[in-house]
Amino acid sequence: MAEGCDISEHQGDLDPSFFDQFEFVIVRAFNENGFADHKFAQNWANAAGRTLRGAYGWPIPGGDNASLGAQLVAAAPGAELGYWADVEHSARGIAGPDEI
Repeated sequence: MAEGCDISEHQGDLDPSFFDQFEFVIVRAFNENGFADHKFAQNWANAAGRTLRGAYGWPIPGGDNASLGAQLVAAAPGAELGYWADVEHSARGIAGPDEI
């Protein structure tokens, strides 16, 4: 079974060699409020060529998730593992199937 993890600004500054231990990573681009993850660009670049990459964001209940999805694709061109929605309950609630 492949081993990987999700990465966000909560892990702080990650050295590029950190990514060598995983077969894949899914890197957070934005959180449940639509705010950009401050470490996304750095983590995305540091993982390049070291492991397979995917990108994720949180669909926002009542938000313009189509635009957020387009931003996700634009921020992470060449995502080998594609684009993901992190659907969790947050202070804003949980996005429904039609919003995802």
